[in-house]
Amino acid sequence: MIVRTLFSVLLVCSCFATPAAEPLMIGPPGGASLGAEIFARVHPAVVILRTRLAGSERDTSSGSGFLVAPDGRAITNYHVVAEYLFEPKKFALTYQDADGATGTVQVVAIDVLNDLAVVALQNLPVRDGRRAMLALPDSAQSRTPQLGEAVFAFGNPLDLGVTISAGSYSGVVPGTFDSRIHFTGSLNPGMSGGPAVDRAGRLVGINVARAVDGQSVSFLVPGSRATELFARTHDATPLRTDELRHEVGDQLRRRDAYMRELALATPWRQETLGGFLIPTFLDDYMECSSGSNDSTSSPPPARTQTISCTLKTSAAPIPNTRSATQSYRNVLVQARSSGSLNAFQLAAIATPAFNNGLGSARSGTMARQRCTNRYTQAGPRNDLPVRLVWCAQAYRDFPGIYDVQVALAAHDATDAILVSRISLEGVTWPTALAYTNRLLEGTERQ
Repeated sequence: MIVRTLFSVLLVCSCFATPAAEPLMIGPPGGASLGAEIFARVHPAVVILRTRLAGSERDTSSGSGFLVAPDGRAITNYHVVAEYLFEPKKFALTYQDADGATGTVQVVAIDVLNDLAVVALQNLPVRDGRRAMLALPDSAQSRTPQLGEAVFAFGNPLDLGVTISAGSYSGVVPGTFDSRIHFTGSLNPGMSGGPAVDRAGRLVGINVARAVDGQSVSFLVPGSRATELFARTHDATPLRTDELRHEVGDQLRRRDAYMRELALATPWRQETLGGFLIPTFLDDYMECSSGSNDSTSSPPPARTQTISCTLKTSAAPIPNTRSATQSYRNVLVQARSSGSLNAFQLAAIATPAFNNGLGSARSGTMARQRCTNRYTQAGPRNDLPVRLVWCAQAYRDFPGIYDVQVALAAHDATDAILVSRISLEGVTWPTALAYTNRLLEGTERQ
């Protein structure tokens, strides 16, 4: 995540020079104070990255990065540079190194799904004939820290300057398509893109962060992902805006194809909700919760039970949006006693769960949403009457990529209504149809 302020500045691009300088590699610490020793060794390789508006001298956002090559290439998060990439005439990127030197930045390569980018720091000064940098891990020989092992994250929290945050390695989060490491230390806005190292100064991962119900949970992108991106783009030149949009779209389509193949190969499972059987989607990759409005003191006229699931990982190809994610929500609305509510009253209670989010639109990056509304049959025997609303909205920058909302409502004979909702973001048309068909096939009376 990045820090946002109120102002920005116009930057002038300069030529990117590659000095013939001997890199200063990070070696094992040996001082009495481990944190101080590691900070002294790693800090020179860390840079602050800033996004500024044309015509201003103030930042709109800031993040972090770290040098990985003697020619001035560095690693950061994709979301740190995405704002500039989508509006290069409105924004510009600058860096500030450990000695306070500043210059312009160009984006060389991106990995949207792993939230990584390779950037070129232009006219980066060389100190004493050397350039401090962090070595990327060898993919074939990279070392996995032990659970609980000390890890130290570097970055520019809240634009206070580069600091060090101590924590521990808690393993790769299970069920994530794009691997994330759980880091117990604190990662604050502005530390995105900074390095996290072990006690010997070896790169473990790249900082990302996530807020969950007001709680800060810290994650790292494995360092091996940065190694893979850097290796693929060793001779790459900075990306043009049109090349960026094409590459982001390609990455989203590859992700969609992989997830659709995985979803279709995975046995579909049904679970019980009231008198209905409902399908589940990618169980091992979802975070799920359940709830009810039951109250012993003042029970409402209708009992509602809810099951909600969201994909554990997502990507944000366009700033301030979330994409390449999926979620579903099932709500059972049932009269507290037989005959206590008529069909119209029950439908009025269930309507908000059915309509919430349908017809919504995003910024100018999305085309107008279009919806279809029909009555059809669900279940393996096509014997359950349902109402189905299907809404799709296209991405203007990525042909063939859509956000799709699906809403299904079924009324059984026991004073109950089932509402099922699926939200698919950053998917292709075949994926949206496959999920819709599965929803219809897998919803039935128990």
